[in-house]
Amino acid sequence: MKAAFISRVAAVIGAVAPMPALGAASAASTSSASSTASTASTSSDWTFEGGLQVGVVDRRLGTATFRPTMNAQPYAEWAVWPKRISVGAYFNGYPAGNRAFPDRLDAPEVDITAIGLRARAFAPIDARLVPYAVVGVGRLVADFPQYRDAPKTTKYGAELPLGVGLRFAAEGPFVMSLEAAYRPVIGYSNDAFDGAFGGQVRGTHAWTLHFGLALRFERLGRDRGARASPAAHVRSKVESRRPR
Repeated sequence: MKAAFISRVAAVIGAVAPMPALGAASAASTSSASSTASTASTSSDWTFEGGLQVGVVDRRLGTATFRPTMNAQPYAEWAVWPKRISVGAYFNGYPAGNRAFPDRLDAPEVDITAIGLRARAFAPIDARLVPYAVVGVGRLVADFPQYRDAPKTTKYGAELPLGVGLRFAAEGPFVMSLEAAYRPVIGYSNDAFDGAFGGQVRGTHAWTLHFGLALRFERLGRDRGARASPAAHVRSKVESRRPR
């Protein structure tokens, strides 16, 4: 009888004794999982995109109109909100497409370039073809190449491109886009050429239609939220092994 009692006590002690160690393992696993999840949550996503847009520009300078010409615009952007909002820089009229040819034969040609910042807001949909809106501000430079030796022929203004477009994510890092924009200009004047265009040269605007090809590089946060489920699995196993 005494031997049977001692045997039962030993069995109970053997069943209860591993529990603290198991509890410690559970705490360690939970702490490790929390640390991993915290590290993963601090991993940031980023997306960089750079490319060249090529198309046509239709300009108006004061009362003068110009023939539509080819226009190029390289750009580079960084996503401040991945897949939603990106900001960056652009250079319109480079490496080609800055020369504007007037309709009138007696009016001089004009070289117009613009460099500035822009932002694109993409529709909140997960698809390969996504519409977007673009807004920017840039410094416009207008120069009359036929009168380079004359003083005060280079003038400046600010352009405000406003447009819409479609971006298509092709295979790999390649991205294509189709974008139309209206580009009003403020603060531009050139009284030195009063009458050259049949009126005082004040204000200008342009319409652009571009097809773009770009490379996009992105990095997603490592194992975001992937470590939460193993911790829950460990806790469930601990609970299942505890005596009822």
